Amino acid sequence: HHMRLEGRYGMRRSVGRLCALRVARDLTQRQLASAIGGSQAQISKWEQGRFPPGGQWPALLAQALGTDVETINQATAHDHGLAMRRRKRERKEAGA
Repeated sequence: HHMRLEGRYGMRRSVGRLCALRVARDLTQRQLASAIGGSQAQISKWEQGRFPPGGQWPALLAQALGTDVETINQATAHDHGLAMRRRKRERKEAGA
């Protein structure tokens, strides 16, 4: 269940849950990174589901996004799971 956003030039794209939380707060990746003392690259990787944030990051994300740690953990676990399934499907298609 992805949220769909209008991108530049009217293109539509699916976004994960962490991205949807950020967009709902009207923040860019750079603004969110600055708010939590992280980097834009970190935010991008978390939103792409490459790996979920660990350590203090979920609490900092929750505070910056006006939600709780459980919501952040659920969102990032969901996004990570989607990314893993997508990569598995791409590997399978590449080997076909």
